[in-house]
Amino acid sequence: MTFFTKTPLRAIVFTALIALVWLNQSVGGAEWEALRDRTFAAAPEANVLDLVRYPLMFLYRRSPDETLYFATASATLGLPYETKVFTQRGDSALPPVTTPIDGRLHLPYAEVPFEYPPPNLPFVIGPRLIVTSFRGYAHLFGALMGLLLVLAATIAARLGAQRAGEERDSEAQRVFVFGLLLLAHGSIAIQRLDAIVALLAILMVRAAVGKDDRALGFWAGLIGATKLIPILVLPAIVLASDIRGARRLGTIALFAALGLTIGLGPMVVLGRASLGLLLTYHSARGLHVESTLGVLYGAVKAVLGMREATTLDYGSYNFHGPVSKLLAKASTLLTLGLVGVVLQASRPSRPAPAAVTPTTPTTPTAPETDADRQQRTWRIVLAALATMTALWLGGKVFSPQYLTWALPLVIAVPGAGWRRIAVSLGVILVLSQVYLRGFYDHVYNQWPAGILTMMLRLAVLIAFFLVAVRALRADHQATQ
Repeated sequence: MTFFTKTPLRAIVFTALIALVWLNQSVGGAEWEALRDRTFAAAPEANVLDLVRYPLMFLYRRSPDETLYFATASATLGLPYETKVFTQRGDSALPPVTTPIDGRLHLPYAEVPFEYPPPNLPFVIGPRLIVTSFRGYAHLFGALMGLLLVLAATIAARLGAQRAGEERDSEAQRVFVFGLLLLAHGSIAIQRLDAIVALLAILMVRAAVGKDDRALGFWAGLIGATKLIPILVLPAIVLASDIRGARRLGTIALFAALGLTIGLGPMVVLGRASLGLLLTYHSARGLHVESTLGVLYGAVKAVLGMREATTLDYGSYNFHGPVSKLLAKASTLLTLGLVGVVLQASRPSRPAPAAVTPTTPTTPTAPETDADRQQRTWRIVLAALATMTALWLGGKVFSPQYLTWALPLVIAVPGAGWRRIAVSLGVILVLSQVYLRGFYDHVYNQWPAGILTMMLRLAVLIAFFLVAVRALRADHQATQ
């Protein structure tokens, strides 16, 4: 451990190896099935190498999402693709993909339906321009997401270490811990598009700490155009930064609109109905089995002896029915309520200015000290982290990959407290990886082990949220 934490470069190399290589080693599809069958053949001693590497290949096996990305990129480029990849997801809100295999470009959204906004497209289509097989595509895509996470970790660690002013809270230690968090999170960190959100989130925080209102607004607009809901982090960051005045707030709003326009504009240009279709797609999704209300709904049903298995559609396992539908709608109010709690706690209090008369001399504002900057950075990062947690807890859908959003934030917290926060998130990550890779069928079938695991993770998530909000409120009271 000490070898990798002596210099930031060594820590970056360690984390890059985890992100680009270790989590990126397995295969998927037909290759995975062949490996599985060969490993457990009648004479396994004939396949000793497969038997030895099987646990890792199983743990880091490729995601169906990568299969969807590969098929979408292939259809967009007029290359061979499997239509069943689209139909087996049960996404009735999206029209079927019927583009011809002619080697020509077919416009996304207009000719090739896609459930993700335009900022994600370069990362989906780009790797397909270089490789031809799914295996090559999956490894290249995973490496690309890994690079984004390493970049986010480097920015976050530098931000937290510089503002901490303590040698023991070094940049290298933070990057190294980021690599450990990736191990706790598993391959899902690089097999989805959420690494983009993680990078944009830390760019927002850095802009706020540096008092760059233009960059803060632009990155916020872009994060909203990338994943929609994370834009709700912006109000918390603005309040935590104590940004006041019509001019500064107007600048942030203007550049946020610019980021949204650049990010979502291509959808409107390529297909006029695409944005509405995207919103319809997400609003039509049922109550996700891993969401807060989904977990509670499933647990109550099980206690009443009315256990209800979920259905695979819209890329996840969801509950359907009148009660679950009502709860899915209520998730919006829950999300807004939890975000409201964070907003209430985020703004630092300060005494009202004394009355100024024409004969009262004015004094210039004292320059910001290092302690002031560290406290403001701490408040901004914690507000962003608490808002992310609120989005997880309140959302109608809470897929484990959403946890990727917060990975850079925990190592950007100034002061020694960042370690405790990182360990807390690590517990949540490990719990998620265990059920996702070990017994996810128990979760979506609502068997006892799955229900108990989801209740345990929910309890830890709620505790994580309450601790973050309490810390913000303590800071709020301390500044009064």
